[in-house]
Amino acid sequence: MNNKTLNEKRAKAIGKVLKSLRNELKLTQRRVANALDLGQEQLCRMELGTQKMSVAELLSYSDVLGVSPSELFER
Repeated sequence: MNNKTLNEKRAKAIGKVLKSLRNELKLTQRRVANALDLGQEQLCRMELGTQKMSVAELLSYSDVLGVSPSELFER
């Protein structure tokens, strides 16, 4: 498996966790996107793993969800 494929799988896995946590908290994409100062479509792509997230975006997203960044990788 090459690095590109591995990175894509990681992005999709993290996006799936983010979406799951957001749904558990009954937060809409719009609400989270507004809190992160992002467009809803951009947030959707992040959750699908089709758009890469910066470390800062990942930290901000975990703050909005009220979880530690490490929790995103433990699920």
